[in-house]
Amino acid sequence: MKRRISSGSFGTIFEVQSEDDGRIYAMKELTNFDTLSKQRFEREITGLSKLDHPNIVKIIQWNVGGDPPNFLPYLIDSR
Repeated sequence: MKRRISSGSFGTIFEVQSEDDGRIYAMKELTNFDTLSKQRFEREITGLSKLDHPNIVKIIQWNVGGDPPNFLPYLIDSR
């Protein structure tokens, strides 16, 4: 299941449901496919993945593979 929650100039946020355990997660897909946006997205993932605090989402999966425009960048966090 994938339901659009919100979008902006950088990406779109979806509510997704795991096929394995049925849990609900938030998934952010990058919608601006250029090199600078990919670099910013990678910095966001790097920074958030190092943080551990109850008020900050925890990234559990991500993908930034390939070079623009042939890649599907996303991150999934627990809600």
